[in-house]
Amino acid sequence: MTKKFIWWKHGTIYQIYPRSFYDTNRDGIGDLNGITQKLDYLQDLGISGIWISPFYKSPKYDFGYDISDYRSIDPDFGTEADFKKLIAEAHKRNIHIILDMVINHTSCEHPWFIDSSSSRDSKKNDWYIWVDGKKGKYPNNWMSAFGGHAWHWSEERKQYYLHLFLKEQPDLNWRNQAVEKAVFDDIEFWLKMGVDGFRLDVINFIVKDKQFRSNPYFLHRTKPRRHDMQHHKYDRNQPETHKILKRLRKLMNRYGETMLVGEVYPDEDVMDPAVPAQYLGKGNDELHLAFDFSTIFAKFSARCFRKLLTRWYSSLNDTGWPCHVLSNHDKSRAISRLAKGSIEKAKLLMMLLLTQKGTPFLYYGEEIGMTDVSIRHRDIVDPPGKQYWPFYKGRDGVRTPMQWDETKNAGFSKSKPWLPVGPKYKSVNLKQQQVEADSIFNFTRTLVHLRNQNEALFNGSFRIEESHRSLLVYRRTGKHSEFLILLNFSNKKRQFLPRTTGWHVMQATHLRKGMNIDLDIIALQPFESLLLKRDLTKQGRSLHINKRKQKKT
Repeated sequence: MTKKFIWWKHGTIYQIYPRSFYDTNRDGIGDLNGITQKLDYLQDLGISGIWISPFYKSPKYDFGYDISDYRSIDPDFGTEADFKKLIAEAHKRNIHIILDMVINHTSCEHPWFIDSSSSRDSKKNDWYIWVDGKKGKYPNNWMSAFGGHAWHWSEERKQYYLHLFLKEQPDLNWRNQAVEKAVFDDIEFWLKMGVDGFRLDVINFIVKDKQFRSNPYFLHRTKPRRHDMQHHKYDRNQPETHKILKRLRKLMNRYGETMLVGEVYPDEDVMDPAVPAQYLGKGNDELHLAFDFSTIFAKFSARCFRKLLTRWYSSLNDTGWPCHVLSNHDKSRAISRLAKGSIEKAKLLMMLLLTQKGTPFLYYGEEIGMTDVSIRHRDIVDPPGKQYWPFYKGRDGVRTPMQWDETKNAGFSKSKPWLPVGPKYKSVNLKQQQVEADSIFNFTRTLVHLRNQNEALFNGSFRIEESHRSLLVYRRTGKHSEFLILLNFSNKKRQFLPRTTGWHVMQATHLRKGMNIDLDIIALQPFESLLLKRDLTKQGRSLHINKRKQKKT
């Protein structure tokens, strides 16, 4: 790595769902000490930062995304001392800590809401969104993402309060300056402790239309929820959100090389990279990163990825920095959703993710090819899974325990895990893959380290090459070297004309690693992914037309 390497910009971020990572106290739930014990593993993988899903005090109606105290750690995960140890040990290994901060809503058990809901005359009476309604009916047509209307009646206040998720997750009123100050104070509490960044949950939801106008309907192919059949014009993406983020960015800037990454949704199941791009502001005054979830809704095709990547990059201004994700705690894992369980395809997707311009995010277990797990109805704990089963079985299947080895419970816990372990854990686990040279783990590890060590990969330019429609080919060019990435999304052999020679194989799925490629045409096997490098300090030979050969003939 060079002096130009910025951890959140050039490194790889690894998301940990703490309940499912590693259990040290034998209660079947992963904990903070479990993360600390696995830091050497993450360092060996080459990770620059870890994003930890919520571990704050919570009644767990939504498993931590309903926070009742922003400054306290839930006993399920450990203590403040455990967290301070985690920070210290992570920083020793040059691993940075990103916390998941949920500031659109709190738990109904948060002291703020208990006070606000007690009376219209309470001290915090307007810290949440309270509306009288219209002649005894709901104030508007806004729907909850977890089912039903987004308004719940309070007998104490004789008013409705807004909850875009569960009724146990009331939405904060971000038009109240006191709310902003209180939340910023809670964020600063963690910054003072040494936290390096925050992932901001549904950050584009925090401000709502001042007039509470109803959303227009939007008919498209989506989940069986009325919430998804609306164009969310008035319950998200309000202009005041940008002003709040600018003030938050100023706070972050006081704490050195910290960062903010935002979860930004346009309408559900819609690819619209312009929406997350706008939350980057000028590139240095709002979010550092914003997720474009187009890749989550993509198909396994070169044409689809070529189109969505082109749109994402073109949506950013000159100073905006992209980030990329294929899997997370809310969506089906890419190996199941896109690769249909194929390790060959999963490796191709991993090369795609780790060779883009921008910050890649890995989801725990993605590096070993963990797949979605089918959870029996009686074992489902996720609220929307319970609400919509069997049409939608929830998110439990992507949150199952990390598969460390072939022992009972996949080495995750000595007790019964909070969710069932994937049935393939005896053949799909880290211990086994560490000794298999061609495993997806070693494939991923090599790519992460190549990215860390090569400026062309972590900071170079990006250009898509013309190729067959079933190929995705692009160049990453730096000051001293250039990489050519070739991805064959087809089940047939394909050819590509590289135009330049002097390429060395850095990583491949089909036994080419270490070879030199000096051919006019590169033949790619079905679903092959190939990473080539050439030295720009040595003049390459152009193969556009190859005039010398033409003259000889």
